[in-house]
Amino acid sequence: MLGLMMAAMFSATASAISGQINVFAGVLTEQFYRRVFRPGASERNLVAAGRWFALLIGAALVAVALLVPVMGGAERIVLTLTGMLFGPLMAPTIWGLLSGRIGMAAVTASAGLGFWPGCG
Repeated sequence: MLGLMMAAMFSATASAISGQINVFAGVLTEQFYRRVFRPGASERNLVAAGRWFALLIGAALVAVALLVPVMGGAERIVLTLTGMLFGPLMAPTIWGLLSGRIGMAAVTASAGLGFWPGCG
């Protein structure tokens, strides 16, 4: 019974990670690759780019997972990333609450300033 539970937990985790990798690869392919680099790309090129993005994302996740012990554990990594990203990601949201209209340039500028040393 313990083995069955472990297999179920592993399968659920692998499925969730696979789904997230596919979502991120799809977004990068559609919003980044198609719009920035190859506006007239064929479906075959988009599928190939999506596969490369999925491979790169998977490799980055494996690299981070292997570096967790060296970087002080998962809790420290999560707290560090949350602290680094909170300001830049919340600035456009707060700006949007205070302003009736916020465009993409304003979102990019406020997030960029949040990442600038000394501003965030």
